[in-house]
Amino acid sequence: GYGSVKKKDLLGSISTVKEDALAERVSGNVVEAMRGLTSGVKITSSGQPGSSATINIRGLGSLTNNNPLFIIDGAYGGSDLGVNVEDIESIQVLKDASSAAIYGSRAANGVVIITTKQGKTGNFEVTYDGYYGIQNLPKIATLLNAKEYMMIEDEMHMMDGTSLLNWEKWLPAADYKAIQEGTWNGTNWIKEILNNDAPIQSHSLNFTGGTERSNFSIGFTYFNQEATMGAPGRIASMDRYNARINSNHIVKKIGNLDVLKIGQTLNYKYQQTAGSFATSDIYWNGTRDMLTTPPLMHAYNSKGEYYLYDDAQEEGYGENTTNPIAYMDYYTSHALSKSHYLQSSFYAELQPIKNLRIKSQF
Repeated sequence: GYGSVKKKDLLGSISTVKEDALAERVSGNVVEAMRGLTSGVKITSSGQPGSSATINIRGLGSLTNNNPLFIIDGAYGGSDLGVNVEDIESIQVLKDASSAAIYGSRAANGVVIITTKQGKTGNFEVTYDGYYGIQNLPKIATLLNAKEYMMIEDEMHMMDGTSLLNWEKWLPAADYKAIQEGTWNGTNWIKEILNNDAPIQSHSLNFTGGTERSNFSIGFTYFNQEATMGAPGRIASMDRYNARINSNHIVKKIGNLDVLKIGQTLNYKYQQTAGSFATSDIYWNGTRDMLTTPPLMHAYNSKGEYYLYDDAQEEGYGENTTNPIAYMDYYTSHALSKSHYLQSSFYAELQPIKNLRIKSQF
């Protein structure tokens, strides 16, 4: 809160995540990086590049807003956190509703206190932290091939007591023959949209230094990530640039007493996301579309273009089915979003006598 107290004297439940634990996580999202590091905290996300994660502390406490209060370096951080994972020194999670006594009603769902890296007294230092990796889905759904799908459809009609489909008339002759001979197993729509070895990378530079009366910490980060699924040739990707400046200065000092201290924090983020992948309910969900589309239709025609209604009519395909990859490409893959985030704070601390500190921050 706004005071200092020993942890053993606290009655509320607090979890702390240190810099070393966060450094082991490969994530472009601060909340996602906390997953599995704190008990009683549930974190969910769509996994889409640039998407925000949802955090619930000890369950749902409201039918509307269950987001905790984020505090960054003593100031309100908002819901769209502009701070970078590599810039964080520690995270504290206050889980009890008693935190509302410190931060007010907004803390009813818990408080996440983020402290960014601060300057240190000593020589000027430059540190680099970076990585480059690839992403692959560890497991995907096992879908029916064309022959298995036709068999299940026949069984369904038998159980319903309705007439079986005449597959020879329902499918183009060439496709039916290829399925029966095993030379074509149909379209696996999930595999068609996989982006194998999707790159992810982060590069951070941090500058620190200071004297006994003044110190600073400056950080710059670039982060890039591609989605693991999407329309081929239009895979969603996100680029983010972060800048951070922290400084602390002792304006007036008498003996060992820091009479007047001032400092500031500045966090800036620019993010650009190209493309998208629908992850909403069942009526706007790219994965569902791939799972429910029959494997009997081709993804592409003989020209290498999307297999559309005209192709189906020309070849004699009997079902009016939308090509889910074409739908994804036309409706979501052309999206482009850009956002700017700026969060800053300034503080002044007065210490007229020993052990009495008066601090104002805005």
